[in-house]
Amino acid sequence: MYKALRELCVIEYGASPKAIRSEDITNIGIYGTGGLVGYSKQPLFSGQIVVVARKGTLDNPIYVEKPCWVIDTAYAAITKEFVCTKWLYYHLLMFDLKKLNESTGVPSISRDYLYKQRLYYLSYPEQQKIANILSCIDKVIEKTEAAIEKYKSIKTGMMQDLFTRGIDIKTGKLRPSYKDAPQLYKNTELGWIPKEWEVDILINNIDEVIDNRGKTPVCSDAGIPLLEIKSLDSNKRYPDYESVTKFVSDNVYDTWFRQYIRENDILISTVGSLNLSTIMDKKKAGVAQNIIGLRIRKNQSPDYYYYLTKHEEFITQINRLVMNAVQPSLKVPHLLGIKHIKPSLVEQEIIANKLMKIDSISIYTNNELIKYKNMKLGLMSALLTGKVRVKLNEDISEKG
Repeated sequence: MYKALRELCVIEYGASPKAIRSEDITNIGIYGTGGLVGYSKQPLFSGQIVVVARKGTLDNPIYVEKPCWVIDTAYAAITKEFVCTKWLYYHLLMFDLKKLNESTGVPSISRDYLYKQRLYYLSYPEQQKIANILSCIDKVIEKTEAAIEKYKSIKTGMMQDLFTRGIDIKTGKLRPSYKDAPQLYKNTELGWIPKEWEVDILINNIDEVIDNRGKTPVCSDAGIPLLEIKSLDSNKRYPDYESVTKFVSDNVYDTWFRQYIRENDILISTVGSLNLSTIMDKKKAGVAQNIIGLRIRKNQSPDYYYYLTKHEEFITQINRLVMNAVQPSLKVPHLLGIKHIKPSLVEQEIIANKLMKIDSISIYTNNELIKYKNMKLGLMSALLTGKVRVKLNEDISEKG
C-alpha cells in the first residue's frame, strides 16, 4: 500500500538562525542541507525530525532526534503518530529527491510538490523493525569509517617518523629522535637525517623516464586501459582502473607509444594536481599525456621511491618548482633534479614494507566499507519497498 507524504508527516519551514546562533557549543544543533552548521540558544523543533533540503543539496536528508534548529533553506519533516521517524528518514534517503528539482538555477523543491510523493507504507511495528535493522548496519558503517580515518592518521605519523628517523637495522626499531639522540644525526640541506643516510638527486636513481607526452592516441571502447591523471588516485597504491574510460587496441598500443610502462614503474602527474602518483602493478596499460613514468634502478627499492613521492618534503619541492605558474606544469628535468633522502637498500625495503602493511589494512577496511554500504542499499531496496517483509518476533509499540 502506498501513501502520499502528506499522510505521513507535516513539513514545516526552517528559519534564519541569525538571532539565535550561539558562539558556544550547545545541545541544540543548527542543521542545514549539508548537516550540522552551528549551535543554537533555543530550539525551533523539539526533536525526532527529518531535515529535508528545500534548496541546494537535495539528496541528503538528515535524521535528528534531539531538539534542534533548521535553517531557512531546509524543511523539517515531523512524522505523524503512526509513523516511525527513522523509517521515514531511510525512505527519503532512498528516494531520488533530485528528480523533484523544480528550478533551472539553484536546485529547489516546493513543499506542495514534496507532499505529493508516494511511499510504500507498512505497519508501525514493521517500520520500527526496519529502522532498527538499518540503524545497526549504519553503526557498522560508522565504525568502519572511523577505522579508516584512524589508519590514515597512523600512516601519516608513520611516514613522518620513517622519513626522518628511519629504522635501525640492528634493532629493527625506529631510531631515537634527533632531540633524544643528536649524535645519531647529521645536518644536511634537507635538515637533520641519520648519519647512515645520503642526500641524493632523483636522476641518480632512475634507469629510464617514460614520457609519452603529446596527443592522445586513437581510443576504443575496450582493449588495453589508457591511464589518465584521474587514474592516479592519491589514496590508492595502484592505478584506479575503475576510473578508466579510454582504451587502446593492441595495434595502437604497439605502434603509438614510444615507451611502455612496466610493473614497479612509478607514475607521476605533471599538470594540475602534481601530488598524484601511483606504482604500476602487473597489468598492461598505456599512459596518456601529462603523466610520466620513472623506472627505478635495480639497486634501489621502487616501493620506497613510490612512498617517497608521497612524503611531505618531496611534495613541497615539487610545489616550489611550479610556484607562481598560471598553469602548474612539472618539467622532467626539474623533477629529476629533486633532492631526496636515501637510506641503504635494506633500510629502504624495511621502510616500504612497514608502509605497505598499513596500506594493506587500509585497503581491506575500505573494501569492508564498500561491502557494508552495498549491503545497506540492498536491504533498503528490499525492506522499504515490501519485496521482503520483516518478521515481528515481539510487539514494538514505542515510537522511534
